Order: sequence, then C-alpha cells, then structure tokens
Amino acid sequence: MKKWIIYWLLLGLWWQSNAQEICKDGAWIADMEASQRGWQLQYRENPFMTNYDLRYHRLEWEVDPAVRYISGTVTSWFVPLEDNFQEMSFELAANMQVNAITYGGAPLEYVHHSDGRLQIFFPNSLPMGQLDSLAVAYEGEPATIGFGSFSVNGQRHSRSVDAFSEPYGAQKNGTLQTEPQRQNRCQDVCATPNPYRVASNGLLVGTHEADGATTYHWQHRYPIPAYLIAIGVTDYAVFSDFITFSRWARNGNPQLRLS
Repeated sequence: MKKWIIYWLLLGLWWQSNAQEICKDGAWIADMEASQRGWQLQYRENPFMTNYDLRYHRLEWEVDPAVRYISGTVTSWFVPLEDNFQEMSFELAANMQVNAITYGGAPLEYVHHSDGRLQIFFPNSLPMGQLDSLAVAYEGEPATIGFGSFSVNGQRHSRSVDAFSEPYGAQKNGTLQTEPQRQNRCQDVCATPNPYRVASNGLLVGTHEADGATTYHWQHRYPIPAYLIAIGVTDYAVFSDFITFSRWARNGNPQLRLS
C-alpha cells in the first residue's frame, strides 16, 4: 500500500512540474503571437516606395564563402503608379557602396542617404502604368541582423555562406525592396569559386563554368516577398531523383525531375 502511495505522490509531483513547464511554454507562445500582432497593427508602409509597383528582380551576385563580402547588380522591373514619375526609392544598407545606377544603359543620378534610403532620379518623367526597368550595381560587407541575413560559417576546408533576410534584412545584402507586404518574382544568378555550389529559391535552370568559378541560375516564377529570397553557398553534395504525378501523367508529363 505504501508503495502505491509513494508511486502516486511521485507521479503527481512529476505532472505538476511538467504542467508548469507546459504553461510557461504556452504563455511564451501567446506573448510572442501578441507581439507579432501588435507589430502588424503598428506597421506603416514606407512612404517613399508607394509610387511604383515592383514586378520582378534579377539578382546577379558574386559570393565567395571564404570572404565576408558580396558584389553584384540588381535589375528591377517596375510600373509607375503616378503621373509625372521622376524619382523612386529603394532600401540599401548605408554601408554598402553603390557603384552605378543605369537606365537604358545610361547612368542615373542618385542619393544614398544615411538611413539606407536610395533615392534615384530620372532625367524625364516616365509614363504611368508602363513596365520599365533599371539596374543598381553595388558591393560591400553585409551586416547580420534578424535570423542571419548574411552569415559566413565553417573552417578553412569547409566554409559556407547563407543569406536569409527575415524579417528586415533584405536591405543588408542588397535586395533593395524590403516592404514585407510587397511580393514579386525573381531570378538569382550567383557566381562562386569551385567547388562551392549555390542553392536558392525556385528552380535551377542552368549553370555556367568559367575561370575556376560556376554561375548558378535559379528562377522563381511565383510572387515572393523580398525577405524570403535566400541563397546558400557551400560544397554541397548533389543528387537527382524523380517523382511521378498521376495527374501529370494524364497530361503527357509523367515525371518531374528534382536535382
């Protein structure tokens, strides 16, 4: 009888201890969700980026996992939303160096403000509602914020770079449009020294090798917010496999290749 009493006493103590931990975890989750909801209610769109609709990004980067540095060009396709459209703004961390901004091959004037606002001026007004594009070439050492917007890891024989910008780190590595509610399609064209390989969003549509480096071309055809655009660079192992979809088979496409 005493053994059963001791058993139930110990079980009760164990349950009380774990119940407290469960309650603590539940309270922590509730607080976190409340904080996120509060941020959403207080969020205000950047007023300098409301005069255009961003449609597409082409991100051309050069990354070496042995060096904490990034250089490249971001080409952005956009549609002006206002008459007399003569300037637009992006966000790019103030410590990043802008090498050139071009429109139709010609250089544009710009001001890179200390708060990260990149203000761009066109020589003439652009027509409202018409798709257009410009390119920003830049370089620098990205800062790391949030969930590791740009991280370099590993030892001499096995190094890696990963860029993941959630929640506000896109401007740190040069995505240039960080409004979380804005979504657009993108291409990542990233060159890295061999034997490193690049993983990114979407589908790997091609590679090109030259001068001891390989360029990886990833394409994302669906709208995606800037903070979810990511790359991972390391000496990945590569494998291929196939998945059969019955509905695809009926349409004459029996296999989807993953690689």
